[in-house]
Amino acid sequence: MAWQKSPPELIALFDTVLPGPPVERRQMFGYPSAFVNGNLFMGLFENMLALRLPPFERDALLRTPGAAPFAPMPGRPMREYVTMPQTLLIDGPALRGWVDKALEYARSLPPKTANAAPEEEIAPAPARAKPKAARAAARKPARKAVKRTAKPKRAAAAAKRPTKKAVKKSVRKVAKKSAKAKRAVGAKARSAAKAVKAKRPSAKRKTPAKRPAVKRKVAAKRKTAARRKPAPRR
Repeated sequence: MAWQKSPPELIALFDTVLPGPPVERRQMFGYPSAFVNGNLFMGLFENMLALRLPPFERDALLRTPGAAPFAPMPGRPMREYVTMPQTLLIDGPALRGWVDKALEYARSLPPKTANAAPEEEIAPAPARAKPKAARAAARKPARKAVKRTAKPKRAAAAAKRPTKKAVKKSVRKVAKKSAKAKRAVGAKARSAAKAVKAKRPSAKRKTPAKRPAVKRKVAAKRKTAARRKPAPRR
């Protein structure tokens, strides 16, 4: 939800009650604000004028009807700041008296540099109980971080470890090399066997030459066998 601009009459009232130097007029969240020694003590927010007061004066102002703790966001009031009631906004002298009290209190605070951000002093929102799943999810990243920092050697070893793809590739490469070596050994063995076989004498058995007498005996036996055969019948 966007914040509303302060009405022109409220801005004019702010400029009317604004003290002179060393008070500085600045813009904070788009609204006029008053600072002394770098400390905020008066400011506008929408249709409200808030003053920063010490505890005693703050309690006294809160007893006035219409006064309330200054809370730019619901449930998150700014400490030490009180919203001025309408009855005091229309009473110029009374409003200036309260502005002077806020100025005196801001002067008593430690000074701040010009570049320092103004102190908002917003009360922290009440913590809500987280469910078990959210608490477990919040604890998991912390545990992982502890493991990574506690065991850097294991993380480095895991980073150097080869991937499955690289392992398969290296295995295929080794298998190819071994198959090639086996083929080369087999070729060498076959060539050596051929060379040895070529050097050996022929293993064919030579038939001894038959003697002439033996040949004649064989021829005579064949003739007698032919004569003894009966003649074919006609």
